Amino acid sequence: MVLASLLLASVALAAQHTACAIANEDTEVVFDCGGELISAVQFASFGTPVGSCENSGTTLQQFASCHAHATAVLLEERCLGQATCIFQATAESLAASCSARRA
Repeated sequence: MVLASLLLASVALAAQHTACAIANEDTEVVFDCGGELISAVQFASFGTPVGSCENSGTTLQQFASCHAHATAVLLEERCLGQATCIFQATAESLAASCSARRA
């Protein structure tokens, strides 16, 4: 069974908090930060990242064999300085192509 790509992202907020989100391919990631502004993208990988939003500080990893390199830059362009950010996780928008996806 072939699974679609995932987007895994973690952002830093102005008040030293973090927000994390996971989205399946062709869905949206929504960061609603309760009025706090997104100050940095700490991690972003679209492809076959591994990790959990439960402990995002130490467990997020990307795999070079299936990782869209533009993910962090595009997320920064869309979200930095915003309190709410919606980001579409699609292979087309992130220029991702993975020949070997997780089974």
